[in-house]
Amino acid sequence: MQLSLLELWNTMGYFAKGIVFLLFAMSIFAASIAIRKLIELRRARKATLKFSGPFSDALAKENFKTAAELVETHKHSHLAAAFRGVMDNLIAFGKDRRLSAVEISSIQRTIELNSLEQLANYRRGLGVLATVGAAAAFFVLLGSTMG
Repeated sequence: MQLSLLELWNTMGYFAKGIVFLLFAMSIFAASIAIRKLIELRRARKATLKFSGPFSDALAKENFKTAAELVETHKHSHLAAAFRGVMDNLIAFGKDRRLSAVEISSIQRTIELNSLEQLANYRRGLGVLATVGAAAAFFVLLGSTMG
């Protein structure tokens, strides 16, 4: 005896069909978030690989203007995002080639805030994935029971 999906669909009640539609929508939504995250992380990785070498060379040569230009041109790099706003402050503070403890602390705080912002950007959407993953099993159980 064979059972096809079409026969199963035809024997389902309206409630069970609603559960199937809900599960289908949840799976499409979860897959779209996962694909978007995958693309986002790959883009950030490539941009960071292109950014890190020239940026470290510019810092080693104490060429802060070039480093600031690199930070602005590599928009998708998560490492460059950590240094946004830092290079301008470093250029402004370091004109006399001396940085006070307050200026260094200000620069460190800016880097920390930028890093936290990047972390929040990468975590966006993960709560939805966790909710879908946790709730899907209960919807399947509900659909099985009612069907």
